[in-house]
Amino acid sequence: MFYPLILVLAADLVHRRRLMIRWAATHVALVLASFLAIIHFGKLPGSPGQWISAAQQRTDMRIDGTVFLVLECSLRDQLNFVRHLYTPKVVGSILLTLALSIPYGIVLWRLVRTACIYRRYSIAHARCLLVVFAAPLGLSLLGHDVMRWLSAICINVSLYLLLIYRSTPRVGSSDTPDLHKALTAWTSLPVYAATLLYMLALGPWGIAGNRLLSNIGSLLGR
Repeated sequence: MFYPLILVLAADLVHRRRLMIRWAATHVALVLASFLAIIHFGKLPGSPGQWISAAQQRTDMRIDGTVFLVLECSLRDQLNFVRHLYTPKVVGSILLTLALSIPYGIVLWRLVRTACIYRRYSIAHARCLLVVFAAPLGLSLLGHDVMRWLSAICINVSLYLLLIYRSTPRVGSSDTPDLHKALTAWTSLPVYAATLLYMLALGPWGIAGNRLLSNIGSLLGR
């Protein structure tokens, strides 16, 4: 989930000529080859029943065997399995949560755009940056835990902005563009307080899929 952050930081190092592009390309090729090999050749040793029995002996809690069944499935079986998980209720909860997350997404997008401008990324580099950050959503094809992948995107973007902020030298001259001031300037705007209050209001109700729907239903039923 957090590998996109490594790719983005490697691309930034290549952009600043602190990492040779062939080393970055070699790293990506090795990781991609390992991933494809695991997907194609990987198989759970033993039967799911054996794993469930072994796991149950280690705890007095009920073991959900779904994860072991998934590990035994082929890629095609997994895709067919996930297709049945996307019920109208699940899809509705996902769309609702995505809609409620739009304000926070806009804030992150504006900050990333500011960082790209001050880093002097090309248009192609900036667009690839957004594609790489959004890559975890592709895991939705293998499982319906979409909010986990959405959270990974937000965490990756936040850590990227923090690292860019901390690794960029401060500017002493007022005539030189200052990335630190650009990234923190929005905190003085009214939208900062509005966004903060919005997230604080949604937080206690669990901004995550089905739990959000059930909490809102409980609230309206009082």
